[in-house]
Amino acid sequence: MLYVDVMNSMSYDEEDDVLFYDEVVSFTQDIMNGNSEWDVEGQNVGWKNTGGSASVSYSDAGQLLDDVTPNSSFNLKVTDLGGGAFEVWISHHDSPTGETHTFYPA
Repeated sequence: MLYVDVMNSMSYDEEDDVLFYDEVVSFTQDIMNGNSEWDVEGQNVGWKNTGGSASVSYSDAGQLLDDVTPNSSFNLKVTDLGGGAFEVWISHHDSPTGETHTFYPA
């Protein structure tokens, strides 16, 4: 199991945040391996800690990560689960203990 994590916070140099985030996007794009249709399961999402599942279309890892991360400070970890599946864990002000989005090729 491989993973990459990044911390996006005001204590880091903004230029370094961009570099780390770009590395996570590249890592995620490699895991996606050209797949664009995904079944995703969410757990402990947001301040209500809700969960659910959906079928989504993403071919661009940058857009996928932009859509699941908040427009504020956050911690992010992407884990390669094998078989084209991956997990995105995010901790932020509405979910300080973290929320999980698990993506499986559809």
